[in-house]
This record gives sequence, C-alpha cells and structure tokens, in this order.
Amino acid sequence: PTSGGTLEAEYQIPPDAWYFSENGNRTMPYAVLLEAALQPCGWFASYKGSVLQSGEELYFRNLDGTATQHR
Repeated sequence: PTSGGTLEAEYQIPPDAWYFSENGNRTMPYAVLLEAALQPCGWFASYKGSVLQSGEELYFRNLDGTATQHR
C-alpha cells in the first residue's frame, strides 16, 4: 500500500430525499451524513492498496474526525 493522499467527495442532496419527510424536519440524519462520508473512505483505502494487500479481514470505524452540518 502507498501512504498519504487526499480525497474530496461530494454528495448531491436530493430535495425530496426520504429522510427529510421521515424525520419531521428538513435536517439530514447524522447516520446518512456519516454513511456519505464513510463510503469514500472505503473506496480510498481500496484505491491506495491497503485493503487488497492485507492478509486479514479489515473493518472501517469512524473513531475521530470533525464535521460541519449546514442547515
């Protein structure tokens, strides 16, 4: 695997997304925001080779970081 690198991901939020009508307000649930952030992380790890060259099963865990949710 190679080290270092950056990744920028975007998520086009549909104005009629199911989670807006299901939670009683127009706020994206944190679980959806987290999933939108973690999927690119898994892709990036595969792209950099860490997943493909490991001899053991790997798991992704969100243990640290910061996020800003704009309303």
